[in-house]
Amino acid sequence: MNRRLLSTLICGSMLSGCASTSLYTWGTYEDDLFKYFHDPAQKELAVEHHLDLVQKLTAAGQIVAPGLYAEAGTFAYLEGDKDAAVKFYALEAELWPESRPLMTVLINNLEAN
Repeated sequence: MNRRLLSTLICGSMLSGCASTSLYTWGTYEDDLFKYFHDPAQKELAVEHHLDLVQKLTAAGQIVAPGLYAEAGTFAYLEGDKDAAVKFYALEAELWPESRPLMTVLINNLEAN
């Protein structure tokens, strides 16, 4: 009986781990990114949605998912706003230290031009 109970508990805990929720809020990021690259008429709206998501997460004190600040920086750069791009890249590097080498290179390149 103890083996059966132990097996049931182990299986139950393994299955409950698979059903866990996401650590981060991604909003409509995937859909917006798809629209940005595949539907030129939707580019502006996709960027607006992305920047709104980042702003809402930051204002709510939630952790911004990995890459979202960097993506916002790239969008800002493509719109011609180098200062905003540097700001977003610096936020990405600060929040996600593993991205620091890449973000540092991007920041240095933007500041050199």
